Amino acid sequence: MVMAILKWIGIVILVVAAAIAGFWAYMGGFASVAVERGTIGPIPIAYTTYRGPYSGIGDAWTGFQSEWEAAGATGCDSLAVYLDPPDTPPEKTRSILACRTDTASAQNAAALQSAFNSFTVPQSNALLAEFPFKNFFSYMVGPMKVYPAIQEMWPDNFDPTVAIEIYGDTEAEMEKIGFAVPLDEDPAAYQPLRDAF
Repeated sequence: MVMAILKWIGIVILVVAAAIAGFWAYMGGFASVAVERGTIGPIPIAYTTYRGPYSGIGDAWTGFQSEWEAAGATGCDSLAVYLDPPDTPPEKTRSILACRTDTASAQNAAALQSAFNSFTVPQSNALLAEFPFKNFFSYMVGPMKVYPAIQEMWPDNFDPTVAIEIYGDTEAEMEKIGFAVPLDEDPAAYQPLRDAF
């Protein structure tokens, strides 16, 4: 009787482990991340601010969408600029939620620019990577996989001040998340975003 129970427990553990491994593989957890050097910017954006833990950023995006729709915009070519290092206390982290205005229709660009602050992400050499988007969990798995790979590529004594994630057009099916860490950023370049808090 005890052996039969142990056998079933073992089977259950194997099934659960296989399911977890399968889900992790589906999410891209076992895939390698290609990091390359390239450039980012200039990217004109209309933005709002969010301060707090990343666990609450989904609600912040929902609020931002309500605001841009109220302003008359029908969609957003979206990205986020993260202004603090990973060891910042969660309640103090600062995020910029943004819509590109250079890729927006004339109507959307006008609505966004009338309702939100504007900024231009400056041109910079950067470390770039992409991660496939499968579902909501990609927002967690992607950074867990990508940022360590990017960190392996950055120069000695490099202390990044911002990270940028590119999500794409809200009116199209999302296929990937883009990641960029500027390498030669002027420390003052993003100060207007920090001053917005």
